[in-house]
Amino acid sequence: MVRRVGSQADDRINGSRGADSLFGLEGDDTLWGGPGADTLDGGPGFDLVLFGNTATTIDIPRLILSGEAEGDLFLDIEAFRFGAAGDSLSLFGVTGAFLVRLGAGDDSALGGQGADTILGENGDDSLHGVAGDDLLRGGAGDDTIFAGWGAARAEGGTGDDSLIGVNGGDTLLGGSGNDTLTTLLADLPELGLEGQRGHDAMRGGDGDDVLMGSLLGVIAKGDAGNDTIIAGSAGDRLEGGAGDDLIDADNGTVNPGGPGGNDTILGGAGADTVIPGAGDDRVDAGDGADTVLDVRDTTFGSGHDTIRGGAGDDAIIEGDGDDRIDGGTGDDTLVGNAGADTLTGGEGADSLQGGGPFAAILVTTDDPDNPVGLVILPPPGGFRGDRLDGGGGADTLVGDWGADTLTGGDGDDRLSGDPLAVVLETLLPQGARPDDSLSGGAGDDWVKGFNGNDTLRGGTGADTLDGGDGIDWVVLDDGPVFATTGGATSAGGVDLFISIEGFRFGAGDDAFESDADVAARVRLGGGADRARGSLLADTLAGDAGDDTLEGMDGDDRLRGGAGNDSIAVAGAGHALLEGDAGDDTLLGLGGGDTLAGGHGNDLLIAASLSSGAAMAAEGFGTDLLLGGAGDDVAILGDQGGTIQGGAGADTLYGNAGDDLLDGGDGDDLIHGDLAGVDAAGGDADTLSGGRGADTILAGQGNDSVSGGDGDDVILASDLVALDIGLVPLEAGDDTVSGGRGNDRILDSGGHDSLSGEAGADTIAAGIGADTLLGGSGDDSLRGGDEIARVAGDEGNLLDGGAGADTLLGSWGADTLRGGDHDDSLFGDDEDPGSAADLPAGAAPHDWLEGGRGQDWLHGLAGDDTLAGGDGADTLLGGGGDDSLAGDRGHDLIRGGAGQDVIEGGGGADTLILDLSGGPDLFLDMRAGQDRLQFAEALPGMAGVTLTFGAAARSDAAQLVYDRATGLLSWWAEGAAGDGLDLLILANRPHLSAADIDLFG
Repeated sequence: MVRRVGSQADDRINGSRGADSLFGLEGDDTLWGGPGADTLDGGPGFDLVLFGNTATTIDIPRLILSGEAEGDLFLDIEAFRFGAAGDSLSLFGVTGAFLVRLGAGDDSALGGQGADTILGENGDDSLHGVAGDDLLRGGAGDDTIFAGWGAARAEGGTGDDSLIGVNGGDTLLGGSGNDTLTTLLADLPELGLEGQRGHDAMRGGDGDDVLMGSLLGVIAKGDAGNDTIIAGSAGDRLEGGAGDDLIDADNGTVNPGGPGGNDTILGGAGADTVIPGAGDDRVDAGDGADTVLDVRDTTFGSGHDTIRGGAGDDAIIEGDGDDRIDGGTGDDTLVGNAGADTLTGGEGADSLQGGGPFAAILVTTDDPDNPVGLVILPPPGGFRGDRLDGGGGADTLVGDWGADTLTGGDGDDRLSGDPLAVVLETLLPQGARPDDSLSGGAGDDWVKGFNGNDTLRGGTGADTLDGGDGIDWVVLDDGPVFATTGGATSAGGVDLFISIEGFRFGAGDDAFESDADVAARVRLGGGADRARGSLLADTLAGDAGDDTLEGMDGDDRLRGGAGNDSIAVAGAGHALLEGDAGDDTLLGLGGGDTLAGGHGNDLLIAASLSSGAAMAAEGFGTDLLLGGAGDDVAILGDQGGTIQGGAGADTLYGNAGDDLLDGGDGDDLIHGDLAGVDAAGGDADTLSGGRGADTILAGQGNDSVSGGDGDDVILASDLVALDIGLVPLEAGDDTVSGGRGNDRILDSGGHDSLSGEAGADTIAAGIGADTLLGGSGDDSLRGGDEIARVAGDEGNLLDGGAGADTLLGSWGADTLRGGDHDDSLFGDDEDPGSAADLPAGAAPHDWLEGGRGQDWLHGLAGDDTLAGGDGADTLLGGGGDDSLAGDRGHDLIRGGAGQDVIEGGGGADTLILDLSGGPDLFLDMRAGQDRLQFAEALPGMAGVTLTFGAAARSDAAQLVYDRATGLLSWWAEGAAGDGLDLLILANRPHLSAADIDLFG
């Protein structure tokens, strides 16, 4: 028995075979007690106890000591090193961080509560961490390492090791050999063992390893060898490394039905088998002939995976979810299954199928012959479309239930849209016939859409494009292209078309001709293209460029697009022609067509032009012409129609038939009947100028004309030159409305209604009983002109309306109404002397009403009726036996030639007397209020000499008033001569000289 004491340095103290007492004191000491019940006290510092090659057991919790440790007492010891025998150490429950170095035997070690380091050596060791962030290293041999409840690091070393992590956060390294790495979830709260549950890291190293993750996230790498990696249901990163590995991202037995994590899987080199999990996984299978089978998405969820096959002939079968699959190089087989998948074959002869599961149910029916039926049910979320890209090589691409996009790429490819849908077409639910997009790419491809409204593109090469059922389109963008409904020729090759209904072209100068019995749908590209339709209902659409579109029979729809297009249709159908942008020419030569010019200065013609400037009447229906924006020219056919000029200074021509012409915005020129057309009978047109200063020529027939806003010029009938001047053609009964603005409305025949409406309008009637309405504004209304004077007139109605108007009657019995404000009304012509040219008895009998305001009324020739109305009016009868009534106001009245009847009405009126004609009859002369004036001087009278009685009483010139009869007479020579009867005062007032004014 010895007692040895160290120093403050790093001492090595050895005992004997007895019961020794060894004290290290300060420093990092090494103590060896040997056999016997020793007391080993390391003191301050990091102290190590050595054991020899005798099998030693140290179980501190249970106080079991054997071998060299039998009876020993350990004080302030931090490290243990064992010999070559099979030793056992348990530090369970002991606080502190210990270093344990095992020997070459089959040892076992159990750590304590701290961050222990346990290092095995040769032999099949069993290492157990407990609490704390332990480092466990097996060394050589087939070791079993249990990481414990801390964030441990376990290294198997060489040999076929088994490494187990607990509760996450562990790092497991298998090393060389065929290792098994596993992570678990297990707490022992009654022992105070509960982990933090982090993410494990596992690395198999060389050899055929097995790596198994827990429900928590794991980072696992197999390295070299044929490894098996099985992760839990969390988000893992799995890398197989070199060798033929099996990688299962979510072990279904761990958490059946769980949501699955978002895993990252790297297969590495070799022929790997990869099973992604139920989450959104990312898989790179690496080089080699790999197999990726995502069966768990179908069973437990629908993850959105990203998978890359790499080099080699890979087989990748995905589950549910929206997946992205890239086969890489090699002859790959890719199956997307359910979800909106993207499949890319890459280089090699690949086979790609979109796929998608479906369910079928049996149902009973009311059909006695088929009592049981089969119905296809869509997957949850409906049928969704896949994207398949073959890449290089002769690929086979097959879509499925959804609206798929298939691209063959280089090589002679075969593309099928949805063949299974054709087989089960009658069983599919409504809307389950998808519209696929298929593109062959380079090579001689075979492309078929099957069901749905598909879009097919052949690409370069001699392709066969079969649309199958539905309304299918072929894209011809390898221009210039010449195409028919049966095929196409271009620099890229000669293609064959089967069951193709629509044709879409690219930017070249393309041409298309439809077979006579096939209705075509054509969308041209950006070049100067030409397209001709069939005898059926075609749809032809241009784009940028100066296109030429030709329709035939059928209800065609032709649209030019941008550019200066030429669009024509000939046949009995009802076509729609649209110019769109550009200066377009639209020609409808058949039935009731609609021509819409759109933007630009367009020419719209609804029938063909014969020689000269006349229009050949060849239309077969009622046409609609829409000018749109721009300065358009629109011409109708002979069956009647409608033109809407739209914005711009448009020129519109009607034709035979009842037309409706609307100029719209801008200064328009509107012809109701095209000049030179046989006008026998005329027609009933409706003409509207719209906004702007328009010129409207109504032409023949019973027309309705509205100038609209702006200063318009309106001619109700066409005129031709004859020997007597201008006379009308066969005019109709027109209705004309000037609208807002200062309009000019001219008429030449018929029983017309002419209305100026707002603005200072000028309206002239023609032959016939016309109605002229000035409306608001200072208007000028004229009942007729020289033509009416020569040919005769039936009499017109002129109504000035509001404003200071000027109204001139014609050579018939006219009615003139001034309306509001100070108006001027003339019963016939402004020149009273022109009445002398009329035949005997041809002077008209007019009716003039001043209305409100201080009006001027002049009856001129004929027996006229004048009514002043309100205001201080001036009434001039003119020639003929007139009737004049001043009404209210202080009026000035002159009967003129003829025996006139005069009524002053209210107010202080003045009657102008003429020495010629008469006597006039004054019905309501009021002495002291009304006055009499002479239009000319009375010879021999310097002042009024008024004599009462039946005759003059002296030889002097005098006026004689007979109160008994009310007769006022003029005696120029007095009693020596005869008297001239001037006026009869019907009410026989007490007239005095003060009531008479002399002129001259």
